[in-house]
Amino acid sequence: MRGLTLALEASRTGLCLFAREGEALFCNSAFEEFLGFAADEEVSWRSFLTKLGVAARPGEDMTFWASEDLFLRVRMSGLETGELLASVDDLTGQERERSTRNRFMAEVVAAQEREARRISELLHDDAVQQLTALALQLELAAQTGGHDPGDVGGGVADALDRVGDPEDPRHPLRVLRAPSREHRHDAELPEV
Repeated sequence: MRGLTLALEASRTGLCLFAREGEALFCNSAFEEFLGFAADEEVSWRSFLTKLGVAARPGEDMTFWASEDLFLRVRMSGLETGELLASVDDLTGQERERSTRNRFMAEVVAAQEREARRISELLHDDAVQQLTALALQLELAAQTGGHDPGDVGGGVADALDRVGDPEDPRHPLRVLRAPSREHRHDAELPEV
């Protein structure tokens, strides 16, 4: 029994076994530390629930910030013998990692949305300018070309030359396309 007591005391999981009447039969130091019991403070089912600050029943799990820097998971189980077993785990590291990961993902999504808006505005502005220039050049070609279809055709050809070939690597629309795999320089994402 002494070996079991030493093993439970060494555990980083807080454990406390309560009798049916609510008195603590055994609590390890991690249990007392996590829940903020003073060395001379009596641990009981009632004082345990007071530390939790909520009404809890056996079979329930709960997680909460016990303090600014301590996130706990509490599990309570009723045993066949009538005793109650409460375990307390420090999940601060996992909760901070989850929070950091969520914040990072929100930043990535926001950056993607900003880039999509920027590209949309650029495409819209550039396309409208090019279409306006094309329309003006076609109108000018029609007005100055008289009735000779060759004159209008020459004006159309000039307008199309000015708008440019979207396949030309210098064309504004071409610049917005994703780079090919061999030209990409993806930054490594930090591991969370």
